[in-house]
Amino acid sequence: MNISAFSESELNITGTFTICPGWPPVPRRDYPISPRENLNRALRREGALWIPSFTTDILQFNSRVIPDCIARGEVRDLGPAMSDEEKGGPDMFGIPWIFMPEAHGSMEDPKYPHVFEDVEDWESTVTFPDPDTFDWESAKKINAAIENDDRARFVTFHNGMFERLISFMGFEGAVVALIDEDSQEDVSALFDKLADLYIELIGRLRSCFSFDGVHFHDDWGTQRGPMFSCATCQEIVAPAIKRIVDYCHSEGLWFLHHSCGLNEMTVPAMLDQGDDMWMPQPMNDARMIRAEYGDKLMIGIHPPVLPPDADVETLDALAKAYVDEFAPGFKERPFFVPDFGHPQAYKDAIYKYSRIALG
Repeated sequence: MNISAFSESELNITGTFTICPGWPPVPRRDYPISPRENLNRALRREGALWIPSFTTDILQFNSRVIPDCIARGEVRDLGPAMSDEEKGGPDMFGIPWIFMPEAHGSMEDPKYPHVFEDVEDWESTVTFPDPDTFDWESAKKINAAIENDDRARFVTFHNGMFERLISFMGFEGAVVALIDEDSQEDVSALFDKLADLYIELIGRLRSCFSFDGVHFHDDWGTQRGPMFSCATCQEIVAPAIKRIVDYCHSEGLWFLHHSCGLNEMTVPAMLDQGDDMWMPQPMNDARMIRAEYGDKLMIGIHPPVLPPDADVETLDALAKAYVDEFAPGFKERPFFVPDFGHPQAYKDAIYKYSRIALG
């Protein structure tokens, strides 16, 4: 492919990408290739033309056909915008959640009793959802326009293995169950059953609209470190998630692991699973992670905190410094920019200087 050198005209706004009601529009630019193709080139280590932006190059698609998206207050599809009052309620296992507008998220209703106290009781107490009862035809109909969006599309699943275990039996019970030798076999069996469900749901979504990857939430850490050892994760958590990742790869999908906390010590487990992407929170040593694992795992590298009163010249200089530091070696160790809340001028400058560096 013969791509010409960067031109300022690439930043011309030609329209907007698919607008999910209730979410701000994302400008469509006159890029030489689509954001979707650019991210795929980065993930395949084939040489992207610019550093992908998480907020403008990736469409996070949270379909309301999955009850968890409503329960967690995280619907992002082409259906009607949801009011705060409509968010929350039962997830797909019937566990009620309360949406908290001030936190922009939900928590389990503390009045609701645990599904089980002992994980060995999971088979007799957990009612698994029947995907046949989900309104797949409606999901297909209201989201038809997604096919015209040339960003990389990732469908979101909330409450991964460990998070789902917490929702069933509470945090303390879940942590103990992972390390209790008498419980680990039951935990593994439950996680395998959950993997079967997620695999089926991914397949059903594939029949409704096309997408490039799965954005799978499973928080493993606190601000100080993981909530369990890497060895425990590799033995108990990762095998079930690997089944989901393997299915995704067999379908030509990428796997983006959302996992909050200081989790750099658990990266070997992420690699065991076959994760393609992870966005570490800023307390993780992104430079170390990229140096050690970047040839296998594409991570997000957070930009510096920007001065709230920064003018365009300052934003431009900070963007150039970011690109100058991290662009070398990008083809072999690609990454993306978690540019949440950053001014458009900063995002445009990251694009410009990375196009010059990589194109």
